[in-house]
Amino acid sequence: MEVKSLPAAHDGALFEALDRGPAPGRYAVHSFDHRIIRRLGEGRPSLRRGILLSAYLDDAVAAMQAVGATMLWQEWMVVDQDLVNRVHEAGCTIIAWTVNEIGDLERLVRLGVDGICGNYPDRVRVALAARAEEATQA
Repeated sequence: MEVKSLPAAHDGALFEALDRGPAPGRYAVHSFDHRIIRRLGEGRPSLRRGILLSAYLDDAVAAMQAVGATMLWQEWMVVDQDLVNRVHEAGCTIIAWTVNEIGDLERLVRLGVDGICGNYPDRVRVALAARAEEATQA
């Protein structure tokens, strides 16, 4: 769930909504406002958390660790192999957003991102299926 804005007074309501959902253990929150991610983690340490970035930070892992996040939601255009490696070496996951073209999807799958957010789920499935096929032939 992306949190755009959330006054602290509403954290409890967010936690209640997550608890009432069909799969509470599967939920995660992420935001461009990293202060919200830190605060939500303080209120519920077990909540999976991520940060959203559109810029390529010198040390995205440090930015995640500073707020207790384990997921990096990175704008797809700046994802490269070094970033994927550094995030994985830290024991974290990286999700590329918003990827819509098959060639870009295929490149990101080859880089080893853990997830892809796109506007066309059918294209994402095609890219993932092609990668799976390559893996079985190797």
